[in-house]
Amino acid sequence: KHYGDRLLKSITNKFDVLPDTEFIDVAIRDGEEIIKLAAFAGRLMQFKENILYLINVSGDSEYLEAKFVNMGVQHPNAVVTTEVGVFWANENGLWWFNGEKAPQNLIENKLDISEWSNFFTGNTMIVGYYKPERKVIIMDAAGSDDVNLCTTY
Repeated sequence: KHYGDRLLKSITNKFDVLPDTEFIDVAIRDGEEIIKLAAFAGRLMQFKENILYLINVSGDSEYLEAKFVNMGVQHPNAVVTTEVGVFWANENGLWWFNGEKAPQNLIENKLDISEWSNFFTGNTMIVGYYKPERKVIIMDAAGSDDVNLCTTY
């Protein structure tokens, strides 16, 4: 069965069993499907098309910790999880969540949004993170051979 905006969760210690009765509903029937899930620092990040939901899963029960409008993604490959946090790209910027504070827009005060708009497409994806230079590797998935490195923090 396909649920566009419902998170099924496994039974404790049975990670491959996903009954219809165990789920986490954050914002169902909001007109957006879940594009990508990422986990970091006791949080589950639910990326929808326009909204990011931050779900705290560090305790006995899950709860919605925060909702961030305009931080969703159009493509699942626009998100990458690294040892220093989760990075993602959308039409509003290059974002980073390190588990300690709200997501940060890494292009803010560094790059004008119109410049970012010239680079970013719906096919833009993050393909990795290069730790020695603290860079996120971003490229256009539509067949362009251009790879762009963006200093992150």
